[in-house]
Amino acid sequence: MAVREIGYISKKRNSGLRKAKKIILMITEGNNQTETNYFKRFESSEYRIMFARGNDTDPVKMIKALISQYDALGLNAEDGDLGMSLIDTDCEKHKDSQIKDADKLCSDNVKQYVSSPCFEIWLLCHYEYSTRQYNSTDEVVKKLRNYIKDYSKSDEYIYEKTKTQILIALENAEKLNSHCCSLGMKQHTVEFMPSTEINSVAKLLLSH
Repeated sequence: MAVREIGYISKKRNSGLRKAKKIILMITEGNNQTETNYFKRFESSEYRIMFARGNDTDPVKMIKALISQYDALGLNAEDGDLGMSLIDTDCEKHKDSQIKDADKLCSDNVKQYVSSPCFEIWLLCHYEYSTRQYNSTDEVVKKLRNYIKDYSKSDEYIYEKTKTQILIALENAEKLNSHCCSLGMKQHTVEFMPSTEINSVAKLLLSH
C-alpha cells in the first residue's frame, strides 16, 4: 500500500528517517471518503501518499491545516515533497471567494486542486466526455451510476474499478478544462463546470 496515516513520526529535514520515495500529503473535505479511498490505493513508484487530519470543508481552513501538518512532518520542497488540498465546489457560489483566498496561501509545493462540481467528474471522465451542466453533486453521482451501478462514496475499491480507463480519463478531463477556458470561464470557480484538476494529480503519479 502506498498510503500512510499521518501522526506516527515527524520526519525531520535531512534526518535518517527520509524514505526513498517523495511524499504527497493530501487533505480532503470533511468526512468525504471518496478521494481518500481512491488515492490510498493509487500506486506510484516515485511518491508515497499520506493524508492530513481534518474535517473542514472551508478551503482556507483546509489549506492552513495542510501547511501546518506539512511543516510539522518536516516535509519540504527540496526533497520533492508536495501538499495537495482536494476541493469540490459543490455548486456552492460562496466557495468562490474561499477558494480564491486559499489560492493566495498556496505555493509551488503546496496547492489546491479543484473539481466543479465534485470529484466524481474525474470518475465520469473514465467513461465519457460530456460538457453537461449540473445543479448538484447528486446529479453527477446519478450519472456515474450509469457506468458503476454500485458506486458509493465509501467504496474502497473505486480506484481498481476505474484504473484500466485512466488514460481515457486524462484525455477527457483535459478536454473539459480546455472547453471551460474556451468559453471564458474563470478557473477555481463554481462556473468552471464541468471540470476537474485531479487529472494533474494522476498525471504526476503516473509519470514515474
